[in-house]
Amino acid sequence: GLGGAIYSTLSGGQIELNQTQFISCESKSGGAVYSTISGTGKLIITNQCSFTSCKGTAGNGGALYASLSSISGSGGISITGSASTFTSCTVPRDSGHGGAIYLDLASGTETKYDLTGASYSTTTDKLNNAQYGKNLFIKAFDLSTAVPIHTTASPTKTKIGAGLDSYEKANPTNLMGYDNVIGTLAIPLYYVYTAVDPLVFHVNNPISPFQIGSGNNNKYCGHLGWP
Repeated sequence: GLGGAIYSTLSGGQIELNQTQFISCESKSGGAVYSTISGTGKLIITNQCSFTSCKGTAGNGGALYASLSSISGSGGISITGSASTFTSCTVPRDSGHGGAIYLDLASGTETKYDLTGASYSTTTDKLNNAQYGKNLFIKAFDLSTAVPIHTTASPTKTKIGAGLDSYEKANPTNLMGYDNVIGTLAIPLYYVYTAVDPLVFHVNNPISPFQIGSGNNNKYCGHLGWP
């Protein structure tokens, strides 16, 4: 099934998880929580919830899977308040996306999420794991709208729960996503929310299967580590 502890369909009203613990929950997708959200529906995770050793056994979202479509008003998903932790959550390493969190954002819903309160484990033996997006994977109709370049006015790094630049740059597979136009090329979010260096030029040098560092002609090109 879907959602090892909670399966919800929200088109109005809200579910709030406050200081809730999820330990060793399992399902095909959304090991602990699976939610489809539309209209004014809202899923709120707040005040030190914890997701530990949760597993998506055959899909995406080791702890949390949320699919958003046709959102209106204040609908969407948020992780706020004191940090909610994601520790040792996994999906299949050969196919799964979003070891901790997987978001599917349809057109028009790209901004209807806030993961400010998400804290992903950095302890070596307690890391989240996945093929792509060990901590977070965002499948978005327009990824650059969902994850705009980080500025003081638009603090994207905070919104997705990113760590220090040095950490995220060294671990590009922790936070990743798909852009609908590009398709199934998993893009490190660090290179989406970081401004392009104007002195770095693209060389189209594709490798199949794609490896970070090889050339692929897409709109997020221009970084030294993402040519």
